Amino acid sequence: MSSEQIMADQDLGSAPEVVNLGLPSLHDVSPEVLHAPESEPGLRDNQNEPDLNIGLEPPKGKIWRMKRRTFMIVLGNVNNGASKSTKSKPKGSSTSTDPSPLPTSSSTHAPSVTITTSISSSPAPTPIRRNTPLAAVSWNTSNVQLFYKHTDGGIRLQENNGLQWGEQSPQITKPKDDSGLAAIGWLEGEVRQVRVYTASENNALMESAWNSSGNLWFNHDISTGNGIAPLAAGSQLTAFTWFENGVGRDIRVYYQGQDGYIREAAWNGTKGWWKGDSPTIQDFPRARSGTGLSFVSFPDTNEREAKLFYQNMDGKLRSYDYKPAATWVESWQNSTTDHGSIPNGTHLTAVLDTYGDMILRIYFIRDGKLVEIWWRKKDGWNSSNMHDAAAPGASAVSSSNDVHVFFQVKTEYLSALDLNRIAGEWQFTGVI
Repeated sequence: MSSEQIMADQDLGSAPEVVNLGLPSLHDVSPEVLHAPESEPGLRDNQNEPDLNIGLEPPKGKIWRMKRRTFMIVLGNVNNGASKSTKSKPKGSSTSTDPSPLPTSSSTHAPSVTITTSISSSPAPTPIRRNTPLAAVSWNTSNVQLFYKHTDGGIRLQENNGLQWGEQSPQITKPKDDSGLAAIGWLEGEVRQVRVYTASENNALMESAWNSSGNLWFNHDISTGNGIAPLAAGSQLTAFTWFENGVGRDIRVYYQGQDGYIREAAWNGTKGWWKGDSPTIQDFPRARSGTGLSFVSFPDTNEREAKLFYQNMDGKLRSYDYKPAATWVESWQNSTTDHGSIPNGTHLTAVLDTYGDMILRIYFIRDGKLVEIWWRKKDGWNSSNMHDAAAPGASAVSSSNDVHVFFQVKTEYLSALDLNRIAGEWQFTGVI
């Protein structure tokens, strides 16, 4: 087995590039006016229930939740999802267990939201590309790493240690100009592991590997010699990892192939990297060109039970659902849930919120707004606009007691909406 194939479990101490995450960041952000959530007419609210059986040195930068200007959104009982005041529920619509047809539109009522402000300060731009994809990882702790494209096209990151954001790192890798971006993270004892996935100039799938022990990055091609088909131009990416007792760690990366079908690249400690187990291309769905991709698993029931969200050929947000079964084909099944039309090529991100009631949250940008659609068993599907947004990139991650949604509030202004699930509040913050 080559050193590339065993990289997911090896010590990266020999990697050539070091990323310094401890430099100071002294800027604050003055956010745009925060919009009250409202219904998205293209989304389907209260749909049928989905099949869910379910050593960083502290930088002298900004405080995660302590800005000179802060917007607080009080959404009532956020621990159990959005409050009744934020949900868009058409009269007579189905509940999560109602098998009747899905409603065709949302209510046009804009729900009420409480907003508080404090002293303002001038914002500072982040040197990132306007159309950059975003990818965030956490380790179920307060640490978060956020990856994006710098204006020079290289992938860089910023890390938050639970208190403050550090300054952006040196370049990690420089992918193809239209490359997507995905990242995963996990803990091995006290060591934090991260893998970042991008496309090379010849459309090969690339992996950048890091751990907190060596604090070094190692980049390598995982397609060549492993039978992994090249990516379509502009393909977006999503990735997923889990640890199976008695078996070891597994990794899956999903992308759009040059024929339009969604493809799977797989890794484990025994086989290394290989083309996904699909017997034929057609066993995975064909997607609209440039489709957004987001993978979310359900560890409360089975870490291998998951949903892969994408835009189908009709332009609708759909999910392809995985439940472990005897064969690959039996495990993957098409979802019956139709979330309505979404913008072509919109970036998708999803996170499972397991604090209190389990809530599935999906985010994307449409018509200059950050949109959230969420599912909770007793309420079904609902949707809302959350904030103005100036670019298509979005990434959500759950860490400790919070959910973080990263996006650009204005061009080059990298921002976050942070849900404190204990306090039941959404808070707008700036990353740089």
